[in-house]
Amino acid sequence: GGFGMIAERGIPKASFNVFAMLHRLGDRLLPVASENALVTKRSDGSLAIAVWNYAEPEETGAPREFRVTGAPGKARMTVLDAEHGDAFTAFKKMGSPPSPTRAQIATLRQAGALPADVPVDLRKPFTLAPKSLALLEVTR
Repeated sequence: GGFGMIAERGIPKASFNVFAMLHRLGDRLLPVASENALVTKRSDGSLAIAVWNYAEPEETGAPREFRVTGAPGKARMTVLDAEHGDAFTAFKKMGSPPSPTRAQIATLRQAGALPADVPVDLRKPFTLAPKSLALLEVTR
């Protein structure tokens, strides 16, 4: 528990997944016209783009639409938000049990796992929920 990135019983926190996603960024920073994105290039020529919809902890925020321009149309996207890769949301939904059962711990581990990436067409805009991070991986 506490302030680490892994909660008790080996349950990954959302912060763990943020670092796992950022680790997949490239080593060359490219210019970008948004304060909510970071565009990088990897040594193999592929692009890794981090896009986020930030909201202060005490705010609820609002969904936000994003559009990527200047990149090939096909990519894979991993999204981390309250419903994907966040065990704390699942913990609250189960009533915040003080001593979770083995089944609840398994559910929390699954909820806290890094979400799988999905194909995305960059020619179309996409929407991110508040307090979310997306990693777009574009191969050439």
